[in-house]
Amino acid sequence: MRNKIQGEIKINKIKILIVLLTLTLTSSIIYFSFYYLYNSINQSYLKQVKKILNNAEQLNKDISKN
Repeated sequence: MRNKIQGEIKINKIKILIVLLTLTLTSSIIYFSFYYLYNSINQSYLKQVKKILNNAEQLNKDISKN
């Protein structure tokens, strides 16, 4: 009887460990997915701002020549 209870406790500990590992892995995947998505959107925004800045500088140069 005692061995059966100890075996069940061991199985429950393994189940809890598997659940915790699964939750950790899932949350890590979600976090890094959003992190990558945020960085790609941010990089795209920065490229657009840089293009606008370059266009404004070129326009400023053209205006100052005349």
